[in-house]
Amino acid sequence: MEYDDENDYDVDVIGFGCPALLSKDLSEKTSHYITTVVADDDCVPRMSAVSAVNALLDIMEYDYVP
Repeated sequence: MEYDDENDYDVDVIGFGCPALLSKDLSEKTSHYITTVVADDDCVPRMSAVSAVNALLDIMEYDYVP
């Protein structure tokens, strides 16, 4: 994003399987030069911080003893 502000650079970005890191507003402002590609069954890019913490808590609480 810093290089896009410079007139000396023509910036195009492609990300593969990246987790969501930008706010909705910032994502919309950068959509003209940032493209992300996500596989259909890849759950990590679709997880929020809350869902990641909840998954971790569920794993920690799981009783592995039958």
